[in-house]
Amino acid sequence: MNEFHRLDITKRVTARISEDLIELYCGKDSIGRLVINEEGKQYELAERFLFEDGRIFKLYERDCGHEQYGEACELGW
Repeated sequence: MNEFHRLDITKRVTARISEDLIELYCGKDSIGRLVINEEGKQYELAERFLFEDGRIFKLYERDCGHEQYGEACELGW
């Protein structure tokens, strides 16, 4: 069974300023950008990233690949 998890990466995010936007990175990987204009600021993040309550999260699926003990057991006790 796959589960969906969020990892808070806010403290690892860095920014590079371009002419008209701010590019966001986690390590060497580009994760999106922050656009500031007359309408305000807008986060445009890559797939699997989320901005919520002032924090940036990386979204991932976690599949342990293990069935729980006794799951799908045909033998009984």
